[in-house]
Amino acid sequence: RLPEGGSGGCQRVAAAEMVRLKLKVACLQLNPAHGDPASSMRTADEHLARLTRDDGVHILLLPEMAFSGYCFDDVADVSRVAETDDGPTVRWCAKHAARLGCTVLCGYPRRVPGAKIRHDEKNGAADADAD
Repeated sequence: RLPEGGSGGCQRVAAAEMVRLKLKVACLQLNPAHGDPASSMRTADEHLARLTRDDGVHILLLPEMAFSGYCFDDVADVSRVAETDDGPTVRWCAKHAARLGCTVLCGYPRRVPGAKIRHDEKNGAADADAD
């Protein structure tokens, strides 16, 4: 409860008045097939097959570069799997957000449209909601 009258003190609140919010987070860490996001997405789909909307997950969280792998030899290597904001990772996230009724967060190598230099790929994050 907020402090009353700017006094800086907080009121005691009876347990019956309190609202307890629960947030259910599911995390998926996998060993991605380096440089083969499609294969890694299929593996993730297999791991998530048992998870349903009835499980009540609010957030499904995957790490950065979840499907592409993380370590690349050079700019050309990461450029092969870099995606735009409507790429496979964002679509994968949207599919599972709709299926599970939750928010999905996942990192991916992001290609910046209109970039002037080749090494302008960024470490992006996909954020897809159920709506």
